[in-house]
Amino acid sequence: MTESHTLNILIVDDEKVMHTMLSAFISELGHQSHSAYNGADAFQTIQDQSFDLVLTDVKMPGMDGLELLEKIRKHTPDLPVVVITGHGDPEMSDKAKVLGAHDFIIKPVGLRPFMELVQEISEQKNAPQE
Repeated sequence: MTESHTLNILIVDDEKVMHTMLSAFISELGHQSHSAYNGADAFQTIQDQSFDLVLTDVKMPGMDGLELLEKIRKHTPDLPVVVITGHGDPEMSDKAKVLGAHDFIIKPVGLRPFMELVQEISEQKNAPQE
């Protein structure tokens, strides 16, 4: 088994309970989490710090998650962004993928799929660069 890279993960959601739950999942997996409660704060944080993964809700006051995704793609094109929403709208999922989302997850977030997603990102970070 290869040594795992500790991921620096930004959680963007206006619901404190989601931050608490996702932070617990992330900590359990041995990674670091940081929080932002809206898109504007998240984008500023991304400009100031380096992250391996962004988990963002869609529906937030001000800049929503899809707007944030667009800005991240322009600023840091290789940063994986996973869109998490309570609204399983296929149109929104398609738009997120067109904008460059790594994945689209519908709430409630299950532990197993979340763990698999984080493991996938970690393995990509550990893969030898060509």
